[in-house]
Amino acid sequence: SGIDWTFNTASTKYARVDLDYDTRASVGLLIDSGYPITLDFSSSRFAIQNNGSEKMRVTSGGNVGIGTTAPSAKLHVDGDINNYEGIGASDDVRKGIVAYDTTAQAAGVGGQIALGYKYTNAGAYTFGAIIKMYKANGTDGNYSSGLKFQVRESGTSLSSKMVLTPEGNVGIGTTAPGHKLDVYTNTDNGYVASFSQDNATGWGVLIDTDGVSNNDPALWVKNATSTVLWAAQSGNVGIGTGAPGTKLDVDGAITAGTATSTSGSVLMYGKYSNGHIA
Repeated sequence: SGIDWTFNTASTKYARVDLDYDTRASVGLLIDSGYPITLDFSSSRFAIQNNGSEKMRVTSGGNVGIGTTAPSAKLHVDGDINNYEGIGASDDVRKGIVAYDTTAQAAGVGGQIALGYKYTNAGAYTFGAIIKMYKANGTDGNYSSGLKFQVRESGTSLSSKMVLTPEGNVGIGTTAPGHKLDVYTNTDNGYVASFSQDNATGWGVLIDTDGVSNNDPALWVKNATSTVLWAAQSGNVGIGTGAPGTKLDVDGAITAGTATSTSGSVLMYGKYSNGHIA
């Protein structure tokens, strides 16, 4: 049994069902079937309206619009997609897109947002970036999580170039940052980081340790085997030593000027006593 329509091909409407109900009804239209429901159209659209206002449309091109009558993508939503409350309330999280990974819980699983584009003149698509949330461990009931940011170079697969760990550490070039900011590279003839200030009245780099005035480093520059520069929180600076005992403590020779010039000089001020400047 069911409803059959007979229509005139000259009509502007192939078929129409009007539903009317009074205040006793709790449901306007309920389709409850154990069989697949197929919508077949060939020329225009399929639309769902509520009280004369269109709420959803499927175009002849296969685009689905919710809240819009002109969907420009396979799924085009004008409005909030999901509303979650009570999650991250301390950071004022309110509404947003939810992407769940329904895989069984394990380390590394998690929802993601993939971004793609056409990369050939023929119109071939590829993914160019992924923002992925990952579960940090496989412990049942533990929801410690982080973020991975994946991009790619031409001819290579997507890989994580930056991560944010559950502890709040950020890694660039490393997936296991041990500090709040951990940057790694092994590129020849290249800097790990570069800071530029192009304002005439601008400042450079501020390192504020806000710690005790002791010999712990505010800035430590080292090579593979030894200390190059040590600027202690006490204000002492060591060159070639990690334990400066004075304002400037140099372990090694000091050269002033150049090999072809004698214009360099070292000025030292202080009290003269027993042949030494104290």
